[in-house]
Amino acid sequence: MADQSVDYYFEDTTSLDQTDDFDGSSYSESSPSSRGSNEEEILQSGHLGTSEFRFSASLGSTNTRDMIMSYARSAVRELVEMARCDAPLWKLSDEVPNTSNLNLAEYYQVFRPMDPNLENPRKKARMRLPSYAASKETSCINIRPARLAASFMDLKEWSTIFASIVSGADILAVVSPGTHGTLDEATYLMTAEFHLPTTMVQSGASSFVRHCRMLGMHSWAITDFSVENLFPNEVYTYQIRPSGCLIESRPGRSSKVTVVQHYKEDNASLHHLYAPIVASGHAFCAKRWMQALTRTLEFTSHHNTPQSIAFKRDGDLCEFQRKGLMRLCERMLRAFFGEVNGSTTNSWRPVPLCGGNPLELMMNRCGVHILGNVEADSLAFSTSVFLPFPPLKVFEFLRDSTRRHKWDPLSKEEDMEEIAAMHTARDVRNKITIVRSKNGGKSPYFIENSFYTAMESYLVRAGIQPDSMGDILRGNSPDDVLILPSGFAILPSKPPVGDEHGEDRTLLTIAIQSNHEGRTQWNPAPRIDELEFNLLVMSETIQRIERGLAAKERAGSRRGRLHIG
Repeated sequence: MADQSVDYYFEDTTSLDQTDDFDGSSYSESSPSSRGSNEEEILQSGHLGTSEFRFSASLGSTNTRDMIMSYARSAVRELVEMARCDAPLWKLSDEVPNTSNLNLAEYYQVFRPMDPNLENPRKKARMRLPSYAASKETSCINIRPARLAASFMDLKEWSTIFASIVSGADILAVVSPGTHGTLDEATYLMTAEFHLPTTMVQSGASSFVRHCRMLGMHSWAITDFSVENLFPNEVYTYQIRPSGCLIESRPGRSSKVTVVQHYKEDNASLHHLYAPIVASGHAFCAKRWMQALTRTLEFTSHHNTPQSIAFKRDGDLCEFQRKGLMRLCERMLRAFFGEVNGSTTNSWRPVPLCGGNPLELMMNRCGVHILGNVEADSLAFSTSVFLPFPPLKVFEFLRDSTRRHKWDPLSKEEDMEEIAAMHTARDVRNKITIVRSKNGGKSPYFIENSFYTAMESYLVRAGIQPDSMGDILRGNSPDDVLILPSGFAILPSKPPVGDEHGEDRTLLTIAIQSNHEGRTQWNPAPRIDELEFNLLVMSETIQRIERGLAAKERAGSRRGRLHIG
């Protein structure tokens, strides 16, 4: 534990490490101009809030830039110390194995020496300290430190990697573009929203500074911290204390990555289903960020690695066919992430229901596109429900293509056949599958991307017409294929235990998207019969899933009793 106390809001400290040992790497392709607008364009765009406008307008002031850089250097020191320290700053959780909790009293004594009561052990134990959620997670990832640091400082890459968490990210101003042609000391004022995969919880909006620091030849720190104390704004409900990641080189061109998350979110109007997981700090904990990073990089690695995918009827796919399908799935998953959340970039609104239906149905108009020669609109409907079954069992039940007719009211009770499959990560539960009705004919293909983690799981699918599937297999661009993702997001109803969901229960979000020919942006209102149809589909799907899971659980119990007997 360091003896020197650090306060990143008020103290200007020297840099943590000398950086004269630059490796000479230049990231001109990741220059600020390629990641966000310059200051003049930002000010002219009218996208800034009042606080950001004042900030951007004052960037010409040397004092303002020096103040922000001073805060940034102090924030780096805090992040690195929190990442490298264990006890007594971090203590093992009594409730969640393999998880560390921040010792708040120790934290405030080390980083925020503001109250003499902290020196008195008895008064220290009785103090009520501000409630911030804090966590850290460490993992080794197969990517070079400099390359990963560049990804975090590239707005598009960062938003893509963490698409399941981040939406509406933007760079509002460039405080510093970096030094010596590198990203060292690159500093941006940013905004972003952080979301859960449900339309029932509003995304947390934040304005923060991101600072990139080269600590040595092969180590980097990416640090985020809020600036509400300088530029208050009621719009931002997600406050960030020094958070981010410490990236250190490991043999074999890999990196040891330690993610630290330290934040506070306004939970005043939180939906009752999600209160436990949000209030506990697990909604945006370091483990969730780390698992999103690992999953995305593994998917990219499999995308670029030759791998056979066997068609049961037509033999193996060649490399360009495999890559085309993976590219299509990536676009499908990214669209699902972007639409099924409570971000202000979406326009989800509740659908009034009659007859005492307890379902909370949300509707969103996703946009206009051309379907053949007809202008068509797509509507999405979503709801979230509690299921008294463990998330892993729900995931396995929904992923089993042979059981689809048991829960999907639109399957017409047809048996589905898995035509092709390919793993997208080391975990065999993460894979792409193509299924189709055993009857064949003109029935559509369904392409599904499923992945599982202890924090969240997804099954996202879309129907593909036979002609479009043929185009992809002939090497045509999958970007030209109309795709309307629907599917499921699975969260534990409370913080998971260890690396698995354990005996927890499930928060299941269902989203259905469909085409509606003839509706345009001038006539966006759905007809009553369309609302009733989608409500019926949602209600029937949930009932079938509950019945199917209950039947499977009873069958498992009977087998267990027979085995014991």
